[in-house]
Amino acid sequence: MVIDFELKQLTEYEDTVVLPAMVKILHKRVGVEKATTNRMIGRKLAGKGIAASPLVIRRIIHHIRIHNIIVNLIANSYGYYIAKNRDEVEKYVISLRGRARSIMDVAESYY
Repeated sequence: MVIDFELKQLTEYEDTVVLPAMVKILHKRVGVEKATTNRMIGRKLAGKGIAASPLVIRRIIHHIRIHNIIVNLIANSYGYYIAKNRDEVEKYVISLRGRARSIMDVAESYY
């Protein structure tokens, strides 16, 4: 279980080393056909001598999204990619809201 993972600040290493490397990897991933997975990002980073666990990669993806470092960075079962159009973003937001409701339903079932 991960507690407050989205609220945790990036470490100096994550902010100055991992984040810029991930932005460089992700900014080329326009369209679902160029989607990249967490595992693929980790391998690319490792190939550059950069250590980042799957959890760190997810935290940095979160950071990139909420700070609009890469606009329209979305994901599906194929991985992370930059949406080509507004329709893709809207469908992604609908999916996120549905998942959020489902998570809240589970959380509220305990009380």
